[in-house]
Amino acid sequence: MLKRTYGGQVFLLFKAICLTASLFYSNLVFAETGEIDPEEQRIGYFVDYFTTRVHGKITDEQITRPIKKLVEDIVRATEKPDMSFTVRVLNDPLYVNASVAPGGYIYVGRGLLDMLSRIQSEMNVDPRDELAAVLAHEVAHGIHDHPISTIRRLKRLGDITQGLRTIGTIGGLAAGAMAGYSLGTSATSGLYGSTQEFYTDMLTRIGAGMGISLGNAFIGSTSKMIAILLHQGFSRNYERDADQQGIKYLSLAGYDPKAVISLYQKFDRVKRMAQRNTEHVHHFLSSEYTLAERIKYVSRQVLGSAGK
Repeated sequence: MLKRTYGGQVFLLFKAICLTASLFYSNLVFAETGEIDPEEQRIGYFVDYFTTRVHGKITDEQITRPIKKLVEDIVRATEKPDMSFTVRVLNDPLYVNASVAPGGYIYVGRGLLDMLSRIQSEMNVDPRDELAAVLAHEVAHGIHDHPISTIRRLKRLGDITQGLRTIGTIGGLAAGAMAGYSLGTSATSGLYGSTQEFYTDMLTRIGAGMGISLGNAFIGSTSKMIAILLHQGFSRNYERDADQQGIKYLSLAGYDPKAVISLYQKFDRVKRMAQRNTEHVHHFLSSEYTLAERIKYVSRQVLGSAGK
């Protein structure tokens, strides 16, 4: 983990993030178009900065380049072939996960890559196609605006409004301060009851390191937002939509659609092997849209499309 002093690093990061602050401080009137709007980009920037500092990221191009190529192939097969995604490989062996955040950020956990390479497919599917299946699912979420739509819904319910407003005034400081020291603990270490509890603790520690209180409203709202985006997943309808569209994109991009079934079978094996704290296996183990339902649904979709 990096251990750096404040000084120039914090100043540059603070300056960069403060450029995003003014829109967060407002009431965030989101554009209702299908395009990535400035507010969405700024939320994505904050989530991305926080996520990569907490989980770490892999920069080795031998690892990242093939994953980026898969994303490019899949995006070209969608109805928005020019949409841009930023791919991060998180250096967390317990993050058996892929996720997408507002602004077109896609995260792939090192733990997921390990799972795909180490667990043998029951259908003799290439692990590369299984990784493409994961990415197609996340691309589908992004193409269909599921991340930002989820935040809009939470904002309408009042669950994250205060946190989004507060990001404008102290969120930049919090993110900037994170460059100064290593947080050093994974959300999936088993030391926390939930991922939201973990992110709450990380934000509290950031404030303590700065000598200020970030406030319960900001900490609660922001930890809830990040936990949903990176771990808990989206609504049942959004997840099913991403499964359906992901299969279509995968097939159009030239990858084996059976990889979706094989992928979920592997997640099922991980679920059965895991003894506690399986929340880190993201929305693929969602209680709202169970893995058994997913396997049955994608099997029908794949067999149906193959039979036509």
